[in-house]
Amino acid sequence: MEVIVNGSTLAAVAWAGSPGHIRVYSSDGTKVIERGYDGKDWFTGSFNKPGQKVAAVNLSSHGIRVYVTNGGTTQEYGYDGNGWFNGGLSISGEVVGAATFGADKIRVYCRVGNGIVEKCYDGKGWYDGGYSPS
Repeated sequence: MEVIVNGSTLAAVAWAGSPGHIRVYSSDGTKVIERGYDGKDWFTGSFNKPGQKVAAVNLSSHGIRVYVTNGGTTQEYGYDGNGWFNGGLSISGEVVGAATFGADKIRVYCRVGNGIVEKCYDGKGWYDGGYSPS
């Protein structure tokens, strides 16, 4: 599974393997935490950031990207097996969804004012997308 599109107080990603893996990111309105399942038991993960909204994707390289809105700014956080780090995307606006496809191509959608802004990553840095809701 590539992604469960989300953008509220709950986001989930999963990937195949033996056993299967699930990560759920949720906000209580003040912070976003991670719960994980690795085929046997649920556990509390290491992700814990201030925030009200969340979206997440997993990459084909088994990395995870989490997009957290806190106080009107959305920040990307990444995990590639060696701990969490601040990602390259920070945008004024509230995250409403994220998706990934192909070789680690990412699309993040944020509400800015009365519109939706698309941010795109294709392996060479973030750029503005052409999405329009109309």
